Amino acid sequence: MESLKRYREVIRGGKKESKKEVREESREKRFIALIKSDIPRFVGPDMRTYNLRKNDIVCLPESIFKILESKGAAESIL
Repeated sequence: MESLKRYREVIRGGKKESKKEVREESREKRFIALIKSDIPRFVGPDMRTYNLRKNDIVCLPESIFKILESKGAAESIL
């Protein structure tokens, strides 16, 4: 969610995001997860489109994984 707020500020204010900010965002902890149910397609805070299906094994940013885990839709396998 923080990424979306930052992108909105960049667009509204014309501020250029530094390469350092982009690199720091890409360092977010990632989880290898088993998807436990079909999830409708969505765009994550990293601006990537996710299309997750039951029994997929995927590498997810921590922010997305925590949401899916709290809903019982994903579990960490590593």
